[in-house]
Amino acid sequence: MNSLKKITTLAFLLVGLQITLFGQSNEQLTEDKGAQVIEIKTSAHCQDCKDRIEYELTFTKGVVSTEFADNSQTLTVKFKSKKINRDEIRAVISSMGYDADYVKADKDAFNMLPKSCKAPALKAAGY
Repeated sequence: MNSLKKITTLAFLLVGLQITLFGQSNEQLTEDKGAQVIEIKTSAHCQDCKDRIEYELTFTKGVVSTEFADNSQTLTVKFKSKKINRDEIRAVISSMGYDADYVKADKDAFNMLPKSCKAPALKAAGY
């Protein structure tokens, strides 16, 4: 009878230990590894712009996820701060031809964008 109590107690301890060690969610583990979130105001405005930026950032080392809100022209990027920093993300967006906060779009890349993606900028410049 005494050994049955010991076995039962040991089983509960093992289950409790397993829950403690492996019960963390993936998001908690990601945050522990230095994931950060940044919101960047861009000059992107349409579905094509969104697709271009999200596609490029998908293959950028350190970027975990992206989400673009076209109504506010805001890009939310989740990234690993040990692999890439905020200014490097802005530089990637700029190199594609879009403004990224205070980093202006690369002119050559902007000129390569489809006309529909350039329309608001051209209109603002009076063209």
